[in-house]
Amino acid sequence: MRRALILFFLLIGALISSYFALETFATAKIKEKLDRRLSKVPYAVFYSNIKYKLATNDLVLTDFTVKGSLFYVYLGQLFIDLPATFREKKFPPEFFFYVKNGVFSLDFPFVDSILGNKVDFNLAGGYSFSEDSLFGYLTSKLEGLGDFKFKVKLSSLSYPLMERIFEGRTTYRSLLNRGKLDYLSMTIRNRGIFEKFLKYTAQEEGISEDRAKSEIKTMIRSNFRNRDIYLRIGKPLENFIDNPVCLKVELRPKNPINLREIKEILKEKPNLMEIIDNWGIKVKTCS
Repeated sequence: MRRALILFFLLIGALISSYFALETFATAKIKEKLDRRLSKVPYAVFYSNIKYKLATNDLVLTDFTVKGSLFYVYLGQLFIDLPATFREKKFPPEFFFYVKNGVFSLDFPFVDSILGNKVDFNLAGGYSFSEDSLFGYLTSKLEGLGDFKFKVKLSSLSYPLMERIFEGRTTYRSLLNRGKLDYLSMTIRNRGIFEKFLKYTAQEEGISEDRAKSEIKTMIRSNFRNRDIYLRIGKPLENFIDNPVCLKVELRPKNPINLREIKEILKEKPNLMEIIDNWGIKVKTCS
């Protein structure tokens, strides 16, 4: 009996050791591939630690940093939920990540005046497929500015098509030719960004913040003279200016819009009113 117990614990120890050895080996291989790819990026990119969790198939990068001439991004911890196909080197059918303790700075006129020297943030995002549609989302919390949420639905973009593009068996043009935009939304929950924008505008114009607010509302009325479009976009914008809590912008076209068509329209000087109407753009305040 005693010998059996000893053998049992030895077996358990061997299994645990094998598990951690495999996890260490997998981490080393992932690090090797990641470093090779990051070396080709035209910016200074580095991190302090990388850890692959075999049991949950998660990857954690610590102190991930990207430096450019005009920007700086620091991610305290980047968590990536790797898909089951990760080990098979296939295009991921779904992908999710989140960032904790991020810092961002941008040296660019107007933007840095509102953002300040740096912005602390948390971030989460991902995508998934359902039949022939691709769903994506991105949420962020920017300290002293606000909470932002983006959602998108693209149809006629099935997983097999994206897999062929990823593997180089078909061109990127296929994505533009076949893909269609079904839905897009952006929600902003103000936590200081509007006040900073208003202050910047007032200082640039040399007027009071109340005067700046009034002039912005006048500009909105002059740009949206069509009553229907004013009620869909202009009036909600004015309501947000008076009570800057939450604003949601939705794009829900009458018929899904081909991605190539969007690209061509944006290259020209589009008729804003036609786009608002055809693309089903609507603005509303939220609580």
